[in-house]
Amino acid sequence: MKIPFVGEAARGINTSIGKIQEFLLVTDVLTFFQVLLISMSKSWILKLVTVVLFVLTFVQPIKVFCAKMLLLSLALNPGLYCMPLLFKNYHKKLQ
Repeated sequence: MKIPFVGEAARGINTSIGKIQEFLLVTDVLTFFQVLLISMSKSWILKLVTVVLFVLTFVQPIKVFCAKMLLLSLALNPGLYCMPLLFKNYHKKLQ
């Protein structure tokens, strides 16, 4: 014996559960990237790259590209919160 109301409710619940699983998968991926960025920002390589990019901003042919990469590396480095503010005017002068 089939009851149409129960069948429709079960399909609706399955659809809702499927959407919730997709949402949780997306949040897991975003959390993974956040943890990856935080762990990457603690490495000394990023700090070295930041210094190298700062020096390369004085080389004329690659000045604009290095300035943009410098701002990105400063944004990834949690220990240097003030540096992007200091380089804001510097970046505006490059453009």
